[in-house]
Amino acid sequence: MCGIFGFCNIEDSGLADRVCDVIRYRGPDDFGAHRFNNFFLGHLRLSIIDLAGGHQPMSNEDNTVWIVYNGEIYNFQKLRYQLEGLGHVFKTKTDTEVIIHAYEQYGEECLRKLEGMFAFALLDEKNNRLFLARDRLGIKPLYYTQTGERLFFASELKAILQLKSLKREIDKDALLDHLVFRYSHSPSTVLGSVKKLPPAHFMIFENGKTRIAKYWDLSFSYSSASYRELEDELKTTFREVVQRHLVADVPVGVMLSGGIDSSMIAAYAAESMPKIATFCIGFEGQSDNEFTYARAVSQRFNTEHHELTVKPADIGLLPHIVWYNDEPVAGPSSLAYYLMLSKAKEYVKVVLFGHGADEIFCGYEQFKVQKLTQKYINIPLIKEAMEFISSIFSKIFKSDYVFSRLHKYVASLDSPAENYFQLTSVFNYDELSIFLNSRYPRPTRRLPLLLGEDFSEDFRWEDMLSFETKGWLADDLLHRVDRMSMANSLEGRVPYLDHLMVEFASRVPFDMKLKGLHDKFILRNSASSVLPKEIFNRPKQRFNTPIHSFFSAGYEKLCRSLFSEDNFLNSEVFNREALLGLLDFKKRASYRYVLRHNKLLAQFYARQVWNIVIFQMWYKMFIEGLSASRFQESLERCISR
Repeated sequence: MCGIFGFCNIEDSGLADRVCDVIRYRGPDDFGAHRFNNFFLGHLRLSIIDLAGGHQPMSNEDNTVWIVYNGEIYNFQKLRYQLEGLGHVFKTKTDTEVIIHAYEQYGEECLRKLEGMFAFALLDEKNNRLFLARDRLGIKPLYYTQTGERLFFASELKAILQLKSLKREIDKDALLDHLVFRYSHSPSTVLGSVKKLPPAHFMIFENGKTRIAKYWDLSFSYSSASYRELEDELKTTFREVVQRHLVADVPVGVMLSGGIDSSMIAAYAAESMPKIATFCIGFEGQSDNEFTYARAVSQRFNTEHHELTVKPADIGLLPHIVWYNDEPVAGPSSLAYYLMLSKAKEYVKVVLFGHGADEIFCGYEQFKVQKLTQKYINIPLIKEAMEFISSIFSKIFKSDYVFSRLHKYVASLDSPAENYFQLTSVFNYDELSIFLNSRYPRPTRRLPLLLGEDFSEDFRWEDMLSFETKGWLADDLLHRVDRMSMANSLEGRVPYLDHLMVEFASRVPFDMKLKGLHDKFILRNSASSVLPKEIFNRPKQRFNTPIHSFFSAGYEKLCRSLFSEDNFLNSEVFNREALLGLLDFKKRASYRYVLRHNKLLAQFYARQVWNIVIFQMWYKMFIEGLSASRFQESLERCISR
């Protein structure tokens, strides 16, 4: 895991030093640079494999091809053997050098042979060409900005912001996407001048011209194999995937929740790493913490287990979380991840996460709800009753837009795409019109634009899985895994998102993933011979940060302070009065009588507040230049009053 950056045709004194200063945590073990003509490559290293011989930028034998690289190639030893057979000579034991020789041998097609997570920039000096690429699922980040023949790329947005000439104007569509989905979809960022190279894409910058192309895509072609055959293949494939994710010359650990996903990783990891470290997070005052389940798994597989309890007062770290998150990604679990990884770095340098299983094997509530919707949509009495009830509530509680959201959800039952949007969005477009300034551009229906040629009003299961994987997973969940692990100078790995597992899951028929209302059916059954009974039989428990409880820890005072300020955001972007009114959500009928009685629904208003707060904090730090430390001091004063 590392930080990479570079530029071409840019004269900016001290740029490399400023970039190194701002993202040094991504690679505290080493720094290297290489110049050629108008090109510059920079690398900050976190040493994981070949600790002595992995210095970057790294070159081929005649120093004509140079690379800076962030990630891990899990099949590098097999590729090295093949390349040596073709006459290539290696000088290190790293996976980095394998990429160089694979490029020499196969050109752009080398990407199809690489199995792992990666973002790299490769300078081909013979052809005066820069070749940038990102892994299939978007596990590793890569940002860039281009103006004519001037190009600058880096692992993080804050590194790009070190370019003095950069325009810092908000991309209005990307901001709306952030408010609706809590993240901005690739290739956009909330800054119009900065883009993300999308997952499974490469860029070639040559003679001042840029070409971007896709080299892989998620496709669904269901297997005709029997259920038993597919279950056996799942166990074999995943065991192999976990084993190769353990390859490292430093200690490795597992984030263990006690659920199916992370417990399977711990089980297979323990086969080759006795006493592997495991880490579990819980929340103070929450009765449904997963400590008991995680302890059962730890005891079964004899792991070295560690626990951490997140307290409401830990909200004081929020400015630093926003700073490390780099983009205004509003997933509240970042706080818990950061704290747990701060503890984990005392024991390990690589951590395996269970993320991805829910997206590829249908583990989320929206899959079940959509299935029920499709089952009962054609029963007139049920639909009419739902429309009547939701209409009555929306009329009685006109100012309580939760009931309006419910009514819109019911009204959209005939349009699966719109129905999915109403079910999963943080704000729908009617709600946004309440909180946005009347002068701000009105939001338009973004789902068709985001999906492009993949969009269909029918929004089949494949469309939903594709959107979850390419959108929420790549631009939100994996983003947070990378940033919070790197903030602690740790490498985060996600075995379920090895593309071999993703491609396998895409061949599993949908009814083997969600059988009736049994989520992750085939994965759960495959675990029955491996995990304790109380683990594989337990219902799905989403990892929810109880942000509604933070309002008693001074967080509400911070929110009121942010929303009350007389600044650009509150005068030109948001409706200040509406924002302040949102903070009183616990007084609303929908919260008192309905939402607060369900752990997931109780977050409805709180996550809307969180979404706006995260963006406001991000704006003050990344655009106005307020330091995270100064912001934290202000927040701590609010909490202590």
